[in-house]
Amino acid sequence: RMPAARFVRWLALVAHLKQSIAVNEEGHRDASLVLFSWVFGKAYERPAFRLFLRSAAGSGVDVVLLGDPPPPDLELPANVRSARFGWESLASSLEQLLNSGRPLPAFRAAHASKVSDVKPLTALLVPELVQGYKWWGWCDNDIWLGDVAGLLSEELRGFATDFLSLGPSWGPLSIARNVPAVTALPTRRRNRGILLRVLGSSQYRAFDEWGEPAWGGFGYNSSFSGLLGAAAAAGEIRLGHRSLGRAMWDGPCLNRSSTSCGFCSMCFPMAPHGADRRAGRPGATRLCALDGSELLLCHFQYSKEQPWF
Repeated sequence: RMPAARFVRWLALVAHLKQSIAVNEEGHRDASLVLFSWVFGKAYERPAFRLFLRSAAGSGVDVVLLGDPPPPDLELPANVRSARFGWESLASSLEQLLNSGRPLPAFRAAHASKVSDVKPLTALLVPELVQGYKWWGWCDNDIWLGDVAGLLSEELRGFATDFLSLGPSWGPLSIARNVPAVTALPTRRRNRGILLRVLGSSQYRAFDEWGEPAWGGFGYNSSFSGLLGAAAAAGEIRLGHRSLGRAMWDGPCLNRSSTSCGFCSMCFPMAPHGADRRAGRPGATRLCALDGSELLLCHFQYSKEQPWF
């Protein structure tokens, strides 16, 4: 039998270990993030898509591909999975969510690019896939992701803001705290008219960003940026002043409008199976600009269509 004094010390050690594990697990959940990327049509066939997957593998966050299923020969990284969500199912879900089941014929007939207007609604459409996460967001798949978990570790563990973006709402990448005040914002009664107007059009209306009229939008007040701003002004949510960090896009690189710009470089030493994915972990993606500074992402808005990409 174990001596009494030794048994007491053993109990104390077990209690300490349990407490340490609980703290670590809680801290991990506070920083947990899932990003959703909508994929329809031939997006899987672009060379840029496979590079997106390679960057996502070292991003340190979970990624879910929504829309059409990937081709059978496409191998997904361990932190990336696919959830089928066909266009008809998406239209039906939006009709139930926003229009009491009544049809949205313009949306049903729209091109797949119209899904960009739906990005801020993603968590409401797949609540089972955001359960257990403290943060959720959306990302395009014509981007390279850097070390998202590492570069945003302070923001994801803090409470200064409920929304992280560059827009204030930005199409390529935006991140929201998984709380009803943010997640359910588009479906509040005062906002439903805006959503129905956006979804009542078959054209992209820049709702996921700031409703830029030059891009077909209905203006700032009819965009998710406008909804966020109004909610923050009413004290319902917190919008911080820190952006997502440094991001690049390929426009200046293609037209050579900036001598300091060059195509981004990506290093993705793959981590062994089960390796630690926190900041500083082996296998983290390192994405750099021409000057060597680390980037959160690079958006290949135009290059993805080029045959040499």
